[in-house]
Amino acid sequence: AKKKFSIDLNNYPKWGEINWIDLEITNSIYGLEKLIEVQDEALHQVEDDLFKKIKNTERSNGDLDEMTLDMYVEHLHGIEQRIVLEFERIQDSSQITTIFSIFESKLKLVCDNISSEFLFKPEPKKTNSIIHKHWHFLNSFLQDDIRPLEKHFTPIYNRNTLRNIIVHQNSIADVKQYNELKNFEGISFYEGIDSYHIYEIRKTFIRELLVLVKLFFEILIKIL
Repeated sequence: AKKKFSIDLNNYPKWGEINWIDLEITNSIYGLEKLIEVQDEALHQVEDDLFKKIKNTERSNGDLDEMTLDMYVEHLHGIEQRIVLEFERIQDSSQITTIFSIFESKLKLVCDNISSEFLFKPEPKKTNSIIHKHWHFLNSFLQDDIRPLEKHFTPIYNRNTLRNIIVHQNSIADVKQYNELKNFEGISFYEGIDSYHIYEIRKTFIRELLVLVKLFFEILIKIL
């Protein structure tokens, strides 16, 4: 018989457990949405304050020629400009890794509860990817029912390469990784010798990734 979470009036906590899982996932994603919103607003304020400082400096020294003025602005604000750029890079990288961390941890939450509820243990599949390990578990458990979820899992999994580059490789992709990511909108690279340095991850990419993760779990809970 097919294993599936269901309403069972003789074992009501079973349904309560899936509701609890749904609530925990929903709260985590909502919390992350608000965190990203607050972080982005804070960064915008820092950038706006710096822009106003530079404009004030330029207005106060309008008698200087363009080259001299540029050098003076660099002297006064150059370090602060570079710090703000680094702040943005760190923030964007952190948001990407946090989204994947939540995706991975909530996949584990679902799989662990299925394993406990149904004493289910699929045949192991050799993989170095934790995300793919959990996906294999769900695939084995849900079987044909997983099909509506596949098209939502694939774009998330394909973007996971970016997380690995950020965390383990100082944002420097090799040729294979670059080829996996180059067609995604919102990622920009500097090309080196057999390597590609990620210098920008646009907000549109981060927002799209978060929407994909949110939709994935909404559909997964419905399938369960």
